[in-house]
Amino acid sequence: MTVPVRRRSLGAQAAVPVSLVLVAGTAYLLLMASGHVLDGAAFAALTSFYLLANTVGRGTFAVLELELTRTVPRSRARGESIAGPVRSVARGGLVLLAVVCAALVVSGPWVAHVVGGWLELVLLLVAALTLAVSSLVRGPLAGDQRYGLFATTLAVESAVYLLGAAGLLVARVNALPAWTAVLAAAPLAGALTAVVTRRARTSVRRLLRPDPGTGSVARVGLATLAAGSSLYLFSQAVWNLGPVVATGRTADGVLAAAFAASAVLLRAPVMAFPAVQALVLPRLAAAEPGTRRGRATTRLVAVCAAAVVVWVVGSVLVAPPVIRVFFAVSETPARGILAALALSVAVGLVAQATQTRLLAAGRTVLVAASWAVGTVVLVVPALVLPDAVLGAALGQLLAAVVVLGIQVVALRHGDAP
Repeated sequence: MTVPVRRRSLGAQAAVPVSLVLVAGTAYLLLMASGHVLDGAAFAALTSFYLLANTVGRGTFAVLELELTRTVPRSRARGESIAGPVRSVARGGLVLLAVVCAALVVSGPWVAHVVGGWLELVLLLVAALTLAVSSLVRGPLAGDQRYGLFATTLAVESAVYLLGAAGLLVARVNALPAWTAVLAAAPLAGALTAVVTRRARTSVRRLLRPDPGTGSVARVGLATLAAGSSLYLFSQAVWNLGPVVATGRTADGVLAAAFAASAVLLRAPVMAFPAVQALVLPRLAAAEPGTRRGRATTRLVAVCAAAVVVWVVGSVLVAPPVIRVFFAVSETPARGILAALALSVAVGLVAQATQTRLLAAGRTVLVAASWAVGTVVLVVPALVLPDAVLGAALGQLLAAVVVLGIQVVALRHGDAP
């Protein structure tokens, strides 16, 4: 590979984490803008919509992108077609989507109460669909290392968030469905970028075209997708359900808005971690245990751990004025609550870095179980303690510690399943 080609490749790879951070940042900007227009109760409902969309949408369907990110390079390395895994993952995605929609409909009264109404519940169903589509589109792109087009889809999604937020803010639109509609539509707009231009359509067709001379086709089973879906569903739940439960239990809209804004702001580093995984996991999946590449995550964990103290102290000192100014909330939670949220995120960031190596070793069920246990640990104090905000913050911290503990024990027993 020549130097100019190598530089272009590295530049395209760098665009992926930048674009993922941009998506998260523009979604946050939309929430911030809404705080200047919506009242406290409506802002808390919009934040709950955003968090639930991340849980049942990104949480459930991230496995589609993950499996394609792993199976595409493996199929390419073996000289096999990637059409088989793409189609089998798509069929599994339809099953997962049906399960998600059924669960949301069954829990409709509670969900509608939390997100602001029945129309918002319908938009949440739409968000689940758009997130499923975006995962199916981006998975083959990441797996085939087409990082430029991958980043473009994210850039378009970011643009929809940003333009929607700006338009609604300038027009002073205080209708909650308008804000939730932007959150629901943005992922689909980004995914459609992969097929609207002639060059993009050619790229997608090249990804799906069977390679000549190959007889076997890799498949991805529904059980594999279900296990991976459980992993990401529960991992998202640990970071998202606390504010949602607190909003449902808190009659004071201002207090609910303050805690929701704090939790959303302080969870930002964890949400940025998929940028690392999208680049690291394909290489770890192709590496043999014990190689230099297989030890890459150890260094990543060390870097994350080194930033814990700075993050927690900075969050306690800086978060209150940031929340008041940018989210336009009149109150902020106590510093102890902020410290618990920040520490939980720091611990969780290390846990997500740790899980990358476990996933590359094929230990999906174990990682999913760790996050499932963490979700239970979160929900119990969030529902039981009289102070809903304290219960949610404490539950999130305990959940992160439990998840990390389980994964560290697993790593100490080696990379083999």
